[in-house]
Amino acid sequence: MPIDREYILSKIAELEAPLVAIEALWDGDTTGWCVCLSAITSDQQFHLLTVFQDGSDLRLFHGQVPPWPEARAAQTLGNELAQQFGVAFYFPSPEHPEDDCPSWWDRDKGYPCRRCQILLLQSDDCPWRGICHHCHIEEKREQREASWTPEQRARPRCFLCGNPATNELDQDPVCTTCFERYDVYNCEKCQCRLMALKSRHHTGICSSCKALMLIESLPDTQRKILQKAKTQGLVRGIQTIRSVLNCSIPEAQDILGVLKSNSI
Repeated sequence: MPIDREYILSKIAELEAPLVAIEALWDGDTTGWCVCLSAITSDQQFHLLTVFQDGSDLRLFHGQVPPWPEARAAQTLGNELAQQFGVAFYFPSPEHPEDDCPSWWDRDKGYPCRRCQILLLQSDDCPWRGICHHCHIEEKREQREASWTPEQRARPRCFLCGNPATNELDQDPVCTTCFERYDVYNCEKCQCRLMALKSRHHTGICSSCKALMLIESLPDTQRKILQKAKTQGLVRGIQTIRSVLNCSIPEAQDILGVLKSNSI
């Protein structure tokens, strides 16, 4: 996760309204979680400084997180910038992803998760309102494990859901439910390992190869704009890609990675 400090400092120096805080918030979609680090100004605007992402959510299935390395990197840089400019650093969920945290300007409207105390601002129809999603899952796991027999407790844990494993999926232990729900296969183009629900249609192509195919299908005028994106640094590159493709931040970051690693 390289950091373009020169660009970040220049972006802060260019702010027209006074800086009041550095904010770190989680964002994510089907491509995985990331942490967006922004400068918050007195006119109630946020200015994206950089984005931290350190792999797809397949990391979860292999026990590579927590801790989330992007959260640690965002916390380190956020604290440094806050101290340098004499403002507050606001990161309401530094331990795990949570996209129901309030922004800096809405923090007074938030309320603590009843289990881990991180600040939340959930919609009224949230099924687990009052507790963050991470703690909600933990509570469900604890309730489930309380009913296990000694034999079930002694078994390996399913690498997907944590239940007692009864089968293997590509040499990884899985429970009967996950064995029946998921497919593990290789990308048809680059042969990387993929996983998908059997109930959902999938093309057999990984997100990087899909991004490459998308780029190759664009008109020359749009491809030339994307070519510039890979020379603009992380944040400016993401902004350029989103202006052309109207995609999410994680998708734009994935496309930027493809642009930098391929001669397109």
